[in-house]
Amino acid sequence: LALDPAMGRSDTFGGSHGAVMRALNTREPVVFNDIGQDAWLAGRESVAASGLRTLLAIPLMDDSRALGVIYADRREAGAP
Repeated sequence: LALDPAMGRSDTFGGSHGAVMRALNTREPVVFNDIGQDAWLAGRESVAASGLRTLLAIPLMDDSRALGVIYADRREAGAP
């Protein structure tokens, strides 16, 4: 899914916009195994509304240029 930051939030993406933007801005992976344990994510409206439990956002880099983010999340508990 291609998300254009200039277009703002998109109803077609039900994940964490904040995690995607953090990965792009910091150029570091964002990984949470228990979102409820992290105040930054647990308090975000999109995360609470979506019922996210775990997520990862990994920036795709070309040298120092961010090309995009690989994103995955989960709403229900699963095997480790």
